[in-house]
Amino acid sequence: MKTTILLFILALVVPPAIGSDAYYYCRGQKICLVESPNRMSVAVPASQAQSAMSRSGIPGYGVARELQGKRFHMTVYEAADSTQPTTMRMALKKAMPSSSAILLPCYKTLEDYDVATTPYIKVKLKKSEDFPLLKQEADKYHLEIVEQDEFSPLWYLLTITSSTGLASLEVANKLYETGYFSESTPGFSSENDADISYDPLNVNQWGLYNTFFEDIDISVSKAWGYATGRGVKIAILDTGVKANHIDLADNMDPLSYDSETGTSPAKLYEPHGTWCAGVAAAVRNNGHGITGVAPDATIVPISNTLNSVESQDNRAKGIKWAYKNGVDIISCSWHCWPINPNIIEAIEEAFKYGRDGKGCIIVFSVGNRDPAEEVVFPANCNDTILAVGAVDSIGSWEQYSCIGNKLDVVAPGSYILTTDTCGNNSYSYQSGTSLACPHVAGIAALILERNPYLTVTQVNDIIEKSTVKVGDMPYNENRKNGSWNSHYGYGMVNAYKAVMNTPRPNILIKP
Repeated sequence: MKTTILLFILALVVPPAIGSDAYYYCRGQKICLVESPNRMSVAVPASQAQSAMSRSGIPGYGVARELQGKRFHMTVYEAADSTQPTTMRMALKKAMPSSSAILLPCYKTLEDYDVATTPYIKVKLKKSEDFPLLKQEADKYHLEIVEQDEFSPLWYLLTITSSTGLASLEVANKLYETGYFSESTPGFSSENDADISYDPLNVNQWGLYNTFFEDIDISVSKAWGYATGRGVKIAILDTGVKANHIDLADNMDPLSYDSETGTSPAKLYEPHGTWCAGVAAAVRNNGHGITGVAPDATIVPISNTLNSVESQDNRAKGIKWAYKNGVDIISCSWHCWPINPNIIEAIEEAFKYGRDGKGCIIVFSVGNRDPAEEVVFPANCNDTILAVGAVDSIGSWEQYSCIGNKLDVVAPGSYILTTDTCGNNSYSYQSGTSLACPHVAGIAALILERNPYLTVTQVNDIIEKSTVKVGDMPYNENRKNGSWNSHYGYGMVNAYKAVMNTPRPNILIKP
């Protein structure tokens, strides 16, 4: 009798296999995935010890990742050798720490990136009066309705439970296929979402003033005679910013936001966001350290772990919070997999409603891959995004910097000296498209100081038309704003040319 009861509990907790191929819906399209043969995750309520299983150890299975969250903690397990999902499922379910634990499949995208599903499902109603339909379907599948999105009231967050008996991906698909809802997407968590790589140190801020290679910098020192970013707000949507750093403190906005908890102020999770903030807007002429591209701009930290159970959907909240709270520019040095409709919608809203309808400028790093691949999501999801790749101090394309049709411009990304979180007021050299992205955000701030009435498209056009052709590859395609190629886009950004090409407010130009 005890054995029968135990098997019944496990049957409720463990979702059945869904086969080697799977999909989910995004904007009405099926996005294909492949179930991982050697990875699977276990989610337990946050009130329980998140590492209970990893402490006990499971022979033949290592811990690939551990993720914390507000409601769940997840452990992603990886088989030492390639196996079958059913084999791994049986091994893990025997080690389940409690009857409330949930076993979830992991997947690979068609680009071969590992992603884990979470217990969450995000659902968008067609209209607010459809909430009873959501309640009806939630009861049917034993789902818990967690919360309504404070920024987009048609969106609701739900979670499967140990009584659901299906994986979140399966339930999300079933909800969408009812035809009742505009969107229904499972929660995902991808790895290494910060676009950073680590390289040897260099000796100066060559990206601002290159003493060794003429014209291989962004020519910002001449631009400062005309604009320094004063009065412009740059959101650093990242892992938080060290607000008391001597080279950042004077430029910190009093308002900030932690997208993981939905509260203010922002938190400091990792140094990555501080690196990006220093590039964009470190204080100038204070007798300390470095100078940012826009040294008088205001830094608005929007913190996210880039690695929690809820991280991806919380980044969408961060974008929405930014445009609703007067941010002009949103700098995003991260990616995520697979594509997320909530992030797409948040970006669209920021372009439509931000800056009193003129649109926030949104800058994304294109992603780091070795060897380089096509520009990654979200940088590739909307043509109004400024997608930024990286070059080194001789103007050569960095071989990790993603390429392709969605690339717009390149900026300094190799051996960049910037602010850090180690000690009280530290600095370090970092490399990656993460560092290229805030260079462009800073230039956008200079442009907006010169003319705050420009639309997002006008700012983008100025940046793209003001580039310098670098590298040894021909710019052999003609596009809207000049000649272009797949490795450098329109070329390397140039702050001085951009400022000089910015029309003053009394000059009318068409959107």
